[in-house]
Amino acid sequence: MVTKGFKIAIVLLAFAMIDKNCQAADTNTTVVAQKKDISIKESVIKDRQQLRVDKMTKTFNLTNAQHDQIKNIIANEDKQIQKIEQNNKISKERRESQVKKIRKNIAKHIKKVLTFEQKKKQKHLQKKFRNGNREFKINDTRQPIQDSN
Repeated sequence: MVTKGFKIAIVLLAFAMIDKNCQAADTNTTVVAQKKDISIKESVIKDRQQLRVDKMTKTFNLTNAQHDQIKNIIANEDKQIQKIEQNNKISKERRESQVKKIRKNIAKHIKKVLTFEQKKKQKHLQKKFRNGNREFKINDTRQPIQDSN
């Protein structure tokens, strides 16, 4: 004969097991969602990298070798910047300073890849950009800027 207390204990045990399974499912769902967020971020970063390289290729008429070199430089830049942005041990101002330093360094690396004529065009476009002509944007789908000279 099963006592009333025993039945209650079994019901409570069943509820505890169901609750444990629900918590495990919630944990798994959270992990999967976090992995999806990471893969979405990686996808967005890769798309942005590709847009930057494509825009430079069109604007400066890069060779295949230059395209590949610049693509690697930009990918490396994004990896370095991601590491810095994820480092919460340093202040926001310090992170921004380090990111700025990386971008300057990357610009130097990219300039090394460009020919004299491409550097000349880049300098001309930078001057136009600084003077308020903001035609050259990474996410801009229009045709590359044609040099008016």
